[in-house]
Amino acid sequence: MKIKWLLAKSEQFIRSRFSTVVIFFLILLFALARCRVAFATGQYGVTSQMGFAEARKTLGGLDAGSYIQGAISLVDGSYRSSANDFIWELWPPGLSIVESATITIFGLAAKPLLVLAVSSSILVALATTLLWRYALKNRMRSATVLLLGFLLFSSVTQGWLLDQGIMYAEGFFLFFSICSLIVLATYRSNRVYHLISAGALLGFAAYFRAVGFTVIQLILGVGVAFFCASILLLSKKKFRIIAHKGFDESKKFIVIGFIALCVTLPWSLFRGSWLKINPLQWVITSNATWQAVWLSDKKLQESGWGITKGIDNWACHLDQARCANFADPQGKTINFFWETLCVVLKHPIKFLEMRISVAWEYWKLNGRWLYPPQSKIPAAIELTEGILFLGILIIAIVVMVRTFKSARLLVEIEIFALAGSTLPLLAYHLESRYFIPAKIFSVVIIILNYPYLEDKFKLERIRLNASKILLWKK
Repeated sequence: MKIKWLLAKSEQFIRSRFSTVVIFFLILLFALARCRVAFATGQYGVTSQMGFAEARKTLGGLDAGSYIQGAISLVDGSYRSSANDFIWELWPPGLSIVESATITIFGLAAKPLLVLAVSSSILVALATTLLWRYALKNRMRSATVLLLGFLLFSSVTQGWLLDQGIMYAEGFFLFFSICSLIVLATYRSNRVYHLISAGALLGFAAYFRAVGFTVIQLILGVGVAFFCASILLLSKKKFRIIAHKGFDESKKFIVIGFIALCVTLPWSLFRGSWLKINPLQWVITSNATWQAVWLSDKKLQESGWGITKGIDNWACHLDQARCANFADPQGKTINFFWETLCVVLKHPIKFLEMRISVAWEYWKLNGRWLYPPQSKIPAAIELTEGILFLGILIIAIVVMVRTFKSARLLVEIEIFALAGSTLPLLAYHLESRYFIPAKIFSVVIIILNYPYLEDKFKLERIRLNASKILLWKK
């Protein structure tokens, strides 16, 4: 009787809001302690005693330094200066806005490393707690504890989110993206506010990582395509049922994508008041960006990016003869985007072999090290974690296939999130941190889709039992 009573009480405690608060603060303390360790292991020369101005000088040309420069310029009004244009052309403004708010409240003497360590810890603790709470309501405790535990102790969290990535934007991007997926996971009927909330959260996510805007573009693009296809199918009687379903799906996509776009629009219009950039273009992907994939190894070495030889300049290695011609254009205007597209279409298999093999080297890399030559982690550990995350990704894909019919909208947005945050890596600059969204989204997908998977299994069991009864009666 006592055991039953204890089990009942423990079950009651686990389901209580108080236990959720306890779990949140335990993870928060764990995260803060890990950040404290990170301070001692080095943060690009920045210490917890440095203010924003000193940290900016220390970081130099690193992305984190540009974020701080953007924040300072927003506070002192120099954001329109041509010296700062590259910041607003290359990065979304989210982290700079967060840092500028900190400077406005606490002044330049505020410690960016401390502020962002606390922010990162809160985001990690809150996202983990929300996922646990969702799983608790949907009877997936053991698997969720294992998945979230692995994620918290993996290099994704330990090496980046609570270490080398404290002053970077991935934590905010992932938090808003995860919240958006959680909202969609609870969408069981035509509740427009779920779609609006999910869209707004995706819009906020895009403020921190440009791939977030790619996700929005995919959602809107597919929504409009479904809408147009549905109109065409309506004219054909035998396809009208499919057309009506297409309309329903397209409306959901368009609402989510339009709301997300509206959230990003204020910054686009504000930035456009001094930079002549298309409001629908979140960051600059100009001809110069595509030209970079045609740089020779020598030029990369001279620029200080020799560590990416054969990786960022993949097009040059794919077609060396054409690359040599581009080295001396003799006054010719070259459309590097078109040239890049042509070389991919000419050598599609070789392109995929080259990029996938390179992607695997970055995929298995420990989160603290951005490039393979830098890694100081034993190869066996990197390989083990890489295989585990790849296994989780494969399971997530299988789960999405199995739950597609019962959770169509959720699965489709999950596909966009995975594709939008990963596929651009086949063409652009690679760093190990760019695979963090795919790794975390894979875990999130398994947790969020499990209730739909369980319902599917129950339905299949009912059908199987019913068929057995019918056979027995016959």
